[in-house]
Amino acid sequence: MKILWSRVPPALQLVQVFRAATGRQMRRSPDGGITIKSAVAVFG
Repeated sequence: MKILWSRVPPALQLVQVFRAATGRQMRRSPDGGITIKSAVAVFG
């Protein structure tokens, strides 16, 4: 078997998360990752 991907530690995920975090909520996903929810309503 060949491993195609591995789990990224949360500390390394935070760098990317904080770049786009203004005005959004960060939550932990059920599988241990990070999800971002927009606090602004989007119409379109």
